[in-house]
Amino acid sequence: MRVITYCRVSSDEQARSGVGIEAQRQAIELYAQLYEHEIVERCIDEGYSAKSLRRPALKRALKALEGGQADGLVVYGLDRLTRSVRDLAELLDGYFGQGKYALLAVREQVDTSTAAGRMVLNVVTSISQWEREKISERMQDFHRVKKARGERTGRLPYGSTPQEAEIVASMREMRAAGATYEAIASNLNDKGVQAKAGRWYATSVRRVLERAS
Repeated sequence: MRVITYCRVSSDEQARSGVGIEAQRQAIELYAQLYEHEIVERCIDEGYSAKSLRRPALKRALKALEGGQADGLVVYGLDRLTRSVRDLAELLDGYFGQGKYALLAVREQVDTSTAAGRMVLNVVTSISQWEREKISERMQDFHRVKKARGERTGRLPYGSTPQEAEIVASMREMRAAGATYEAIASNLNDKGVQAKAGRWYATSVRRVLERAS
């Protein structure tokens, strides 16, 4: 089968799960070799959450499927594609339902080219959304209790400490000199400067500079 691979990570998720882009890529490559799938394109969204399907690399991957360039899409885990039952339904209706194109998930061993695979996909995603909503409810309760005590909620923004403030000043200088957000992120990563969630991305650099302006 000709397949397109898709990897995604947001800064917070990478720090929390440890499943970064490279780990996803390696697992997908091994999976494709095992099942003798031909990888025709590799799509990566860095620093994008799963709250929306409006992601540049995902759009490119789906457009490639529509253009007949591949027969299926391979992801490491379903949560790399979406965490929403509603968005999953949209993807199934438009792309992966009734075997139009195959959706292959390495971690869950899902293959939507079969009816059984589509059923498993719906069940797994429903459970994932339920877990996410329960976590959200617990966090809301936690913040309400802290506010009632007069305590600060949420973590301090980047740049709140003297050391971070110096780094933000350096980022401003690079930006003023014409450096792109991507170049600034690469420079910080090369120097071993850590963001709140570990690695710097263009999106996290932009957020810090916009907040500091």
